[in-house]
Amino acid sequence: MTFIYHPHTDIDGRFFPVRWEVHLPQQRALSDEDVVEFADLYQVNPRHLDAVRQVEAAGSGFLLREPPPARPKILFEAHWFYKLTPEPVSKTRPDLSSRRWDRSLYKGGSAEWTRLHDAMEFDPLQALKCASWGLGQVMGFNYTLAGCETMEQFVVESFTGEKEQFNHMLNFISYSGLMNALRLGRWKQFARGYNGPGYQVNAYHTKLARAARRSRL
Repeated sequence: MTFIYHPHTDIDGRFFPVRWEVHLPQQRALSDEDVVEFADLYQVNPRHLDAVRQVEAAGSGFLLREPPPARPKILFEAHWFYKLTPEPVSKTRPDLSSRRWDRSLYKGGSAEWTRLHDAMEFDPLQALKCASWGLGQVMGFNYTLAGCETMEQFVVESFTGEKEQFNHMLNFISYSGLMNALRLGRWKQFARGYNGPGYQVNAYHTKLARAARRSRL
């Protein structure tokens, strides 16, 4: 798999920022065995990791209705593109670059890839940083906290499979100082750190605690 920083349309007319030279990625789903493997690696109760999988990484890390190879789920964040691009994109494309976060700018599904494609025409690298990726919806600009040396590595691994996406998420949790709260099941502390000060609005802490109690791992 090779990576390119400029917009590229490849398979079935869909936009991909990566190109496959030989074999397409398997894009294997995250399994219970993968969760237990990560639990051993991070010395965390597997039920706690399972709770994170169920609550914070709910659903697939890929667009479900796309034929293989599917593209990872993303959300393009216009307020971050505004912050990271010196060019005043907001003057011509306020849907891509906004001074403040605006929920109405989200299009969802494959339409988020159209937004990313359009943003990459202004600034490819910064556009990739301004999307959240995969199971954990880790922001691209956090690629080093996700355990990657380059943005290229982060994007390629996001296409590879859900295990790689979950690894990004756990690396981010670890480097953000939240792993100990996860180990101890301090769900308010974890949810506050991972979801921000508004975590109580969506009751992330109670959802995590409930999922950990009900986990069969």
